[in-house]
Amino acid sequence: MDLTRLREQVSLEGKVAIVTGAFHKGGIGLAAAKELAARGAEIVLTDRPPYAAYAGAAQAALKKMGSYAVGVTADTFTLEGAKQVADAALNAFGAIDILINTAPLYCGYRRIEQVPDQDWQAAYEGNILGTAEICRAVIPHMAKRGGGSIVNQLSVWGNAATEGLSCYGISQAFLLGLSRTLATEHGNDKIRVNAVLCGYVDTPELRSAAEAFASTQGLSASEILGEMEKACSMGRLGRPEEIAAIIGFLSSEAAGYINGATLYAVSYTHLRAHETLM
Repeated sequence: MDLTRLREQVSLEGKVAIVTGAFHKGGIGLAAAKELAARGAEIVLTDRPPYAAYAGAAQAALKKMGSYAVGVTADTFTLEGAKQVADAALNAFGAIDILINTAPLYCGYRRIEQVPDQDWQAAYEGNILGTAEICRAVIPHMAKRGGGSIVNQLSVWGNAATEGLSCYGISQAFLLGLSRTLATEHGNDKIRVNAVLCGYVDTPELRSAAEAFASTQGLSASEILGEMEKACSMGRLGRPEEIAAIIGFLSSEAAGYINGATLYAVSYTHLRAHETLM
């Protein structure tokens, strides 16, 4: 076995990666940043202004690993904010090779006639513009560089029509379509675009949602989390580091001919499991 060749395929030495939604401790974004840094990439961490207070801790976490990371607080819901992040990467490292989009915005469980206008707007801004604009900002630089990799971390509910998740599911379905379209449009530029669809992953956001739902049902958060675990075919929640490992693989040359793919990071015992929980 040629282990040297194998190491070269999974290594990200000399690559520059932008990771969105990356300031949250215990979140998939920060886990992905750590995974890419461990593979040798230079990292630009970014998140929106409401999470600016966590930027220093996120950078410190990577510094502890021996990796220098740039932190950028920007409103990537706008093209101007997205370009700010791209410019920061170019100024710090001179290139952009990888873009990881994480932290899809959960909009709650409501039938479509119950969804307030502000939730539609939040889903549009957080799940659609928040990803589309950063892709628009970095793709020209990747093309000039001779290629790159974009990985969009989405929700499994973007590919499963589920009662009560119209707002969330529709916005996630849009991003799944965006991923496939970008893969088609920019394959000739050697830019690969893939989607990782996640289900129940043990993050602070998931636990917070479980607590909020439990309080409306007269149940404990642990009971809700237990039901989530039962709904997963492996009998447990996913871990952010496990999703990050998939993202690291798709970012590397080991996945050099994977483009426009949809990779499921979870399997449910039944697709309607969510309805019993949220």
